[in-house]
Amino acid sequence: MTQSSSCDVSFVDWSVGDLVAEQCGLDRDQARRVCKLFDEGCEVPFVARYRVTQTGHMTCEEVRKSFEAYKNAKELEKKVTKAITQIRSKTEGDELRKAIEALNQARDSSEILSVTKQFAEKKTTKAGVAKELGLEPAAIEIFNGKSLNLMRFVDKKDLKDLKTIEGHLSNLLAHIINKQTKTTEVVQKISHLETKARIFVQGQLSAKAKKAVNGDGLYEQIANFQSYINFSAGVLQIHNHQILALERGEERGVLTWSLKIDNPLQEHPLRFWKVHQNHVQLFQNALNDSVTRLFEPRLQRAVRRFLVQRAERAAIECFARNLRQLFAQSPLIGYHIIALDPGYKMCKLAFLSPLGEVIDTFETPFRGGEFTKECLQRIGEWCHRVHGKQTAIAIGNGAASKETQQAVARFIKEKRGSGLRFCVVPENGASKYSVTPLAEEELPKLPPTLRSAVSIGRRLLDPMGEYVKIEPQHLGLGMYQHSVSEKRLAEALRESVREAVSLRGVNVNKASVQLLQQVCGLNKTTAAGIVSLRKKEPIGSREALRKVKGLGEKAFEQCAGFLIIDQKDLSDGNRGEDEGNGEEPVKKRKKIEKSMKSGETDPLDATMVHPSQYEMAKRLLNLANVEASEILMKDAKDTLKRLTNLSEDEQVVRDLMLAEQELTPPPPLQKEIRSIGSLQVGETFWGRVQNNTDFGTFVDVGAERDGLIFGTKDSPPPIGSMLRVTISGVDLQRGRVQLRIPKN
Repeated sequence: MTQSSSCDVSFVDWSVGDLVAEQCGLDRDQARRVCKLFDEGCEVPFVARYRVTQTGHMTCEEVRKSFEAYKNAKELEKKVTKAITQIRSKTEGDELRKAIEALNQARDSSEILSVTKQFAEKKTTKAGVAKELGLEPAAIEIFNGKSLNLMRFVDKKDLKDLKTIEGHLSNLLAHIINKQTKTTEVVQKISHLETKARIFVQGQLSAKAKKAVNGDGLYEQIANFQSYINFSAGVLQIHNHQILALERGEERGVLTWSLKIDNPLQEHPLRFWKVHQNHVQLFQNALNDSVTRLFEPRLQRAVRRFLVQRAERAAIECFARNLRQLFAQSPLIGYHIIALDPGYKMCKLAFLSPLGEVIDTFETPFRGGEFTKECLQRIGEWCHRVHGKQTAIAIGNGAASKETQQAVARFIKEKRGSGLRFCVVPENGASKYSVTPLAEEELPKLPPTLRSAVSIGRRLLDPMGEYVKIEPQHLGLGMYQHSVSEKRLAEALRESVREAVSLRGVNVNKASVQLLQQVCGLNKTTAAGIVSLRKKEPIGSREALRKVKGLGEKAFEQCAGFLIIDQKDLSDGNRGEDEGNGEEPVKKRKKIEKSMKSGETDPLDATMVHPSQYEMAKRLLNLANVEASEILMKDAKDTLKRLTNLSEDEQVVRDLMLAEQELTPPPPLQKEIRSIGSLQVGETFWGRVQNNTDFGTFVDVGAERDGLIFGTKDSPPPIGSMLRVTISGVDLQRGRVQLRIPKN
C-alpha cells in the first residue's frame, strides 16, 4: 500500500505490482518480483536474458510489456495521489470516501480528471446551483428511497414553487446518479469494449470541407479520405488503422467523427433503481436527464479515448517491432558497394569498400530516366577497379527510385557476365543524418547530398551500425507514426533500439560510440570511455571493462553480457574504426598476446553468458568434457545439449552457451526490375518483407511497387525475411499489387 510522503493517510489502495499483474495477466508474486528488478534499475534486455528464474521464464516481449505497465502504474500512482491530495482540501465525509474510491478505480489520466471534475463541482453548474440552494440533503434522501414533502422548501430563496424545486432536485439527482460507483464501473466496462453495447463509429465530411472548392488545399485532401466519408463501423469491428485515419482526417479539417450509442438508457446500471413511489416520476426524469446530458457524453468520450489510445499503442508497438527486426538484419559481407541516392534532377553516387570506407563519389544529372554518358563511364571504371571481386549496387527507395532501378537494370544487361547485381535499400532518415554533427565528423569532406548516398550504401554493409546513427522515428517503419504522440513514440523507439542492440550483442573493440551507448547500462559518456580505453590497449576481457571511468558496479552488471570480446578480431589486430590511429599492428598483437598470457581473456567473453555465470558455465563444460576454447564449435554445442539432470539455473546457463543470434538475411540481389503490368495473378515467387502495419504486410517482389498482404496483424513476418507469396490482384490504375500467402 502506497502512502504519501507528506501525509500519514493511505492514498492508493493498490500496489504497482498488483496493477502490473492485472494488466499483464501475471500472478502477483511474479509481477512483484519483476517490479523489484525494475526498481533496482534493471533494463528489459538484462531482465529477459539474465533474470529468467526470477521472472518465471518470461519472454522478452512479456518483460517489455511488464515494463510498460510498470512505468504506467508508477505514473498513475503519482497522479492519483496528487488528485486525492487536491480533493481532500475541497471535499469531506461520504463525498470524500466516494471520490477516493473512484480515483482508486481510475486507470488513466483522463479517468482521474473525470472523477476530479465530478467531485469538485463548480457553483455555476446546474447541480452546483442546486447545492447552493441547500437541496443536496433532500436529493440524497430521495435517492436513498425516502419520501419528502417538497412543499416545505417553497418560499426559500429562489424556490418560488414546486416545479422549480423539482427542477433543481432533478439536476442534483442526475449528478448523484452519474457519480455512483456502479455508473463509473459500467462506463469503464463499456469503454474497454467488455460488453455487448451497440456502439458505432461514424465519419463524415467536416462543414468546412463541404464548402471547399476545387483548387484549394482542403479540397485536394478530400480524395485521401474518401473511404471515411459517410463511414460507419461497430466499435468491435473497427480496425486501429481506421481510427488513426479518422483522427488524421479530423486533424486536417477534412473529417469529423463521432460515436453513436444505441439506446444508452439500456446500458445504465441504475435504470431499475427503486425510489419511493411519491418520487418515481421525479427520479425517472432525473435518470433520463443524467443519461442524455451526462452518461451518454461520458461514454462517448471514454470509448473514443479508448479507441484512440488503443490505436496509438498498436501503431507504436508496430513501429517498435519493425525497428527491432530492422536491427536484426545480416550485413552483406565482402562486397564493394556502389550506392545511389536517386532524384529526378540529380543522382548522387558513392563507391564504398567492404568496410564502408569511401573510395570515390560522384553527382550526375538524371533526366528522362537515363544516366549521363559520364556517369555510366564512372560506374564502369569503379567496377573495373575491383574486377573479380563481389560488387553490388544499393539504390535508395525514395524519389525516382523506380526510374533509377530501370536504368541500373539496363546497365547490368549491357554488362553481361559481369556478375553485377542491385538491390533497393530504405533511405528513410538518410537526409536527416547527412546534416547532423555526427555526419560532419565522419564525412567532413563530403557535402550532405553525398553523405546520404554513403549512408544508403553502409546500410547494406552494417545495417545495425548505420541505422543506430539515425533518430528511429525518421526510419519510416510502421503506420501512421505521425498521428501518435511524438513523446511516447520517441520513448518506445529509444527503448526498442536499446533492446535490439543489446540482445544482438556488440563487439566491444569495434563498435562506434553511437552503437555502444545503446547497450544496457551504458550511456554516451561511458561508451566514449570504452572507446578511449581501447585506444590505449585492446580490451581483452569483459573484466577489463571495470577500468572504464564512470562505469559503476550496476552499470557493469547490466552491460557486461552484451559486450562481446571477439578473440579472432583481437588476434588479427583488426581494430575496425580505430585503424589508422598510428599504432603498428605488431604492437597491437603484442598487447593482445600479453593479455592472453596473463590469463585475463576468457573464451566465455565471446558468448551470451554473463560474467556472474562463468563459474557455473565452467562446471558444465567440465561435466561435458568440453574445452572452453571450443565453446563456439558445433561439436561442443552438441555435447552440451546432451547434458541431463540439470538444475533450473544450470539449464539457463547451458541455453545461453548454446544460443545463436536469429538474424534475417541481407536483401536479395537482382539484375532486373519487373513492371507491375508484367505481374500475373496466380504467379508465385519469393519476396522480401519491407514493412508491417496493422492492416497488412508490404513485400518487395522485385517490381516497381511493393505488394501488400492484408490481415497479417496477429503474426506479422519479420522485416527482412523472405516470404513465399502469390499475386492475388493487380490494380494498374492505382499502381497496387495485392498478395496472399499460398496454402501449400
